[in-house]
Amino acid sequence: MKIFKRVLIALLAIILLAGVVGFFLPQHVLVERSAVINAPVEVVSAQINEFKNWNNWSPWYAIDPTEKIVYSEPSFGKGAWFTWESLNSEVGSGKMMLGEVTADKTEFILNYQNSGDANGFFTFTPENGGTKVNWSFDADFKNNPYMHLVGLFMDKMLGGYFEKGLANMKAYVESHPVAPATPATPEIGTAVTDSSAATH
Repeated sequence: MKIFKRVLIALLAIILLAGVVGFFLPQHVLVERSAVINAPVEVVSAQINEFKNWNNWSPWYAIDPTEKIVYSEPSFGKGAWFTWESLNSEVGSGKMMLGEVTADKTEFILNYQNSGDANGFFTFTPENGGTKVNWSFDADFKNNPYMHLVGLFMDKMLGGYFEKGLANMKAYVESHPVAPATPATPEIGTAVTDSSAATH
């Protein structure tokens, strides 16, 4: 019994110490990767601004192509969203929504495993006849010291996925150089309410 109490006290002390240390760590986390794709901006951005195109290059879809995906209707433009559910712990579940969409930048809002919203961006810059795509994830963990600790490893945790996703996008776009036909972009702020389910 004494050993059990000592182990319990030690664990509580470690948890408390981790929280104290976390308070002194940065609360803001930025992860970003980039790649140059040999295609015009409008061809590249079409892969991102239409959620139904994400399975062409998403590194997580490749891990579990049987995940259940539900899309908003329409599935493109500001306010569009999709949710996913997977039994694979590497994929998990969550919701992605498009924020502001411009000619050179796309904002997305991610809620993974109901952990709260985080922002990310794709930016598009013409370069050497192609497009430089920058994929970034921007999170502010505010007053959660334990997430400050997680933030120390976020670049290593996400960076590899971003690199793989950009490599997949480059391979797909360069082998499909014509942008897929897409309906006219909805008005900024248009409500998106309907959904359709698809299992992939």
